[in-house]
Amino acid sequence: MRNKLILSLLLVSFCFAATAAFAGGPLVVDPVTGKAYAYAPGTVPVYYDNGDFAVVYDWNNYPATVTFPNSVGQHVVEKGYHDWSAIPSTSFHANVVGSFASIGLPDINGSNADLVIGKWNGGGVDVIFDADGSVMENFFGVGSNVLGISSPEFGENGVITESWTVLNGQAVAFDDTDAQQYQGVATHEFGHSIGLAHTQTNGAAYFYGGWGEWVGPATCGSLPYSTNLTVDDVETMYPFSNPTPGSGSGIAQANIHTSDDIAAISDLYPGTGWPQSYGTISGKILDVDGKTPLTGVNVIVRSLSDPYTDANSTMSGEWT
Repeated sequence: MRNKLILSLLLVSFCFAATAAFAGGPLVVDPVTGKAYAYAPGTVPVYYDNGDFAVVYDWNNYPATVTFPNSVGQHVVEKGYHDWSAIPSTSFHANVVGSFASIGLPDINGSNADLVIGKWNGGGVDVIFDADGSVMENFFGVGSNVLGISSPEFGENGVITESWTVLNGQAVAFDDTDAQQYQGVATHEFGHSIGLAHTQTNGAAYFYGGWGEWVGPATCGSLPYSTNLTVDDVETMYPFSNPTPGSGSGIAQANIHTSDDIAAISDLYPGTGWPQSYGTISGKILDVDGKTPLTGVNVIVRSLSDPYTDANSTMSGEWT
């Protein structure tokens, strides 16, 4: 028996506008058991769309277009799931099996997206290449500012059995060679597809804090660590990305390197020695009365010697 998860609660968009965000934890928690939804042990099969990855205007030679072929999309999918599978402290493993044709699906666009979204296709993860933006526009009713959408869709008893991801080709810059900047968006969305929520560790300080502000408590006159925050410090699962070639954060976010992203997937899919062989910090966040637990407080822990790469965040109450 397969249960269809409540889709409206699981849709997670990765867009330029502000989005609701969790911090460094599971995307879906069973409200009765408190168990986070994740794929069962073993290898998760991944399938990708049949058509072009993106067809966009060349703004240096308008109205000419640039086509990113299917092979670019295949590489993006393979790299993203390989990187999530390669973290030593996690047991997660995915394998990109082949295109949608191998499971009897056609090229997906805005007119037939319901063949993937809302329909069981045998399990695993199905990645749609929305080359012309028609899935975003016609199926979801959103524009090119939404870079991608991903969601677990089927599961039961805390186990995800099938997910889907939509990668918006219209958000790929015409001069983004092999979609290297867009890779950060894709890898982020793949994180959602396997059950990861957003993180809130470095991204807000980088994008909104003036490249050096907001890297510690505002009440501190000075901090015991460097405030030299750079684009390379933006975490993969931060809910905002700038995939602009030359100045964007996409390449940095394609690199799963911060402790919060590593800890998040390791908590969801613990590998050998996790967390027993690693340091932990525990405690309670209480209201001013000293008794009432508070949900929704983001706690950030930073290493003094490597305060941005070796940093972790967690939201109180995220497992409830």
